[in-house]
Amino acid sequence: MTVVVIIGIIIAMTIPNLIDIRARALEASLKANMHAVHLAVEEFCTIADGVYPGDLDTRISQVCSNPSDQSLADGRRIPPFSDRALLRPHTGLKNPFNAAEFVVDNLLIYPPVPVPPRGCTYYSSYLQDGCTPSAPGQIAYSFRLTAYGHSGPLQLTYP
Repeated sequence: MTVVVIIGIIIAMTIPNLIDIRARALEASLKANMHAVHLAVEEFCTIADGVYPGDLDTRISQVCSNPSDQSLADGRRIPPFSDRALLRPHTGLKNPFNAAEFVVDNLLIYPPVPVPPRGCTYYSSYLQDGCTPSAPGQIAYSFRLTAYGHSGPLQLTYP
C-alpha cells in the first residue's frame, strides 16, 4: 500500500511538469516562426532600398523602383506559400497550436486583439513616428512582430 501511495505522489508531481514542458515546446516553435517572419521582413527591406512593407501583401514594386513582384506572404496565411512569397523558403512554418489556423497575419491595431488565436505571428508596421500604423501597400519605417502563445502575447527580442 505504501508503494502505491509513493507512486501516486510521484505521478502527481510529474504530470504538471510534463504539461508545462509541452507548452514551452509549443511556444519555442512559435518563436521560431517569428524569427522566420523577421528574416523575411528584413529580406524585403534589403531588396526594397531600406523600407519595410505596409502589410504582408505589399509588393516590393509598390514601395520602390525595383520591379520585383515579391511580397512577404503573397495573399496566403497558411503554407504552402507561392513562389512570389518571401516566406516560401521557410518550409517549417506551421501554427504549433492548431495546424489549420493562420501562421501569419496582419495586425492593424496595437495588441492585444480581442480573443487572439494562439500560434499566429502578427505583423504590424508603422510610419516614421513609430506610432501611426502604415497602410496596406504603403511604405513602413518600423515594424513589430507579436505572437500569442500558451498564456499570452510573446514579443520577439531583436539582436
